[in-house]
This record gives sequence, C-alpha cells and structure tokens, in this order.
Amino acid sequence: TRPDKPVLNDLAREIAREMERISYSRYEGHDTDHYDSFPILKSDDINAVLLQVGYITNPQDYERMSDTKFQTRIAQAITQAFLDTVD
Repeated sequence: TRPDKPVLNDLAREIAREMERISYSRYEGHDTDHYDSFPILKSDDINAVLLQVGYITNPQDYERMSDTKFQTRIAQAITQAFLDTVD
C-alpha cells in the first residue's frame, strides 16, 4: 500500500491480522521498497493493496495454495478484513 493512504494502511494491517488469526502468516510490516516494480502501487488514481500469500517455488506454500479449503480460508480472511475496515 502507499504510505500516504491511511485507509489502505489500515486495510493492510487488518488483512495481516486476519492472516495471523488463521495461522497463515506473521505480519512483518509494510514493504514500501518496491513501488517502482508495481505501477498499480504508484498510481495516485487507483487504491491498491498487493498481497503476497506464498511462493510457488516453496513446496509447503505450493501445497497450501493448491488446497481449495486453504484458498477459501485465505479468501474469507481477506474478505473479513475488508468488511471490518471499509464497511
């Protein structure tokens, strides 16, 4: 997220909390070093949060990301975070 967009930062933190709640990941802070690599994050006209939920090159991540039940848990966590923050 862009550091100058408080609602997006709140959303990102809430998504991180939800991901921790389902024991998927640990929140390690916002990564603000890669805006140049992702034009959508640089845009002032578009609100965006970029989520990295794993690496397909990591066998454990790949296995979890390939599991439809786990995909549903991740989707529900993201949805809940959005509703808690934006609703």
